[in-house]
Amino acid sequence: MRDEILIRAGLTVIRDGSPLPAVSPLDAWSKIIGVAVVPEFVVRNEGPDHLVNIDQCWHQISKREGVLGDDCSFWIHVAGAGALQQEWRKVRISGKLEVARSLGPKPGEPEFLTLSANGQVLCGVTTEEDGIWIVTARL
Repeated sequence: MRDEILIRAGLTVIRDGSPLPAVSPLDAWSKIIGVAVVPEFVVRNEGPDHLVNIDQCWHQISKREGVLGDDCSFWIHVAGAGALQQEWRKVRISGKLEVARSLGPKPGEPEFLTLSANGQVLCGVTTEEDGIWIVTARL
């Protein structure tokens, strides 16, 4: 995952020497995309503002569930080419959020997973047939 993609999404990469979370990205994704998963919220792929709505819903749910720290920091993993070789990246919200537009294998089809700084809470955004799903899980 390149820093430019994260910056375009309104995030800043934090290089503070924090150890990587105990849960691997692959294991975390399995909690978010399993067959029995029920979304916290679904945003329909309709209208000119649906990407803004996804950003707002993800931010609100992440804040409520404790994914975002007091300083708006969290871990992130983005699906797409080369994702299986990528580790978590620690980031902080630092600009105008455009995660739905920027973070996924195709523009406007978000596929990313966020993890609280303490490694306890997940919030994933996935593109499904019936809309964009926002899913939470506790580890």
